[in-house]
Amino acid sequence: MRFIFLLILLTAATLLAAGENLIPNPDFRDNFSGWWKSGRGISLQSDADGAPFLSCQHDSAKPQQRLIALLPGITQEDFKDGLFTLRFQARLTSLQGAVTVKIRQIDSNGSSLGYHTLRFCQYDTVADWQDFSGTYQMHPNTNKIGLYLDFFYLGEDDQFCLRSLSLTRQENKAPGQP
Repeated sequence: MRFIFLLILLTAATLLAAGENLIPNPDFRDNFSGWWKSGRGISLQSDADGAPFLSCQHDSAKPQQRLIALLPGITQEDFKDGLFTLRFQARLTSLQGAVTVKIRQIDSNGSSLGYHTLRFCQYDTVADWQDFSGTYQMHPNTNKIGLYLDFFYLGEDDQFCLRSLSLTRQENKAPGQP
């Protein structure tokens, strides 16, 4: 029994070290399973090749829309000495409001320890898909993390599109270490 437990722990650690995507349903192929969604402006669309992408547009009934996923299967030990890289592709045809993509660090009591944020502000535009990423060290008391996509006061012509969403963990190596 103890051997099986150790084998499970080693397998999980290997997957985390190998850069496994920690986000449940990151391509939204399973609709919004694993996500909490507010607002009718958040939808799943497909490109000409049938590849899904997330789209958020103006919703007059809900000027602040949100999509949240709490990331399961990560232990407090996984946050020690690790760097987390958030990557995605985005396309913005117009943006009068603001969009944030945030990693929320949460302690064992459910309190926020801080956020790592990529922000898109008024009049930022990217006509074609562009890569975005950030690499972050988590607070040592982090117990779990949430991924928050917030859409604030989008204009009637605004559209924020997102695809290829991933959050991976890498070992934090000391300088000069292979």
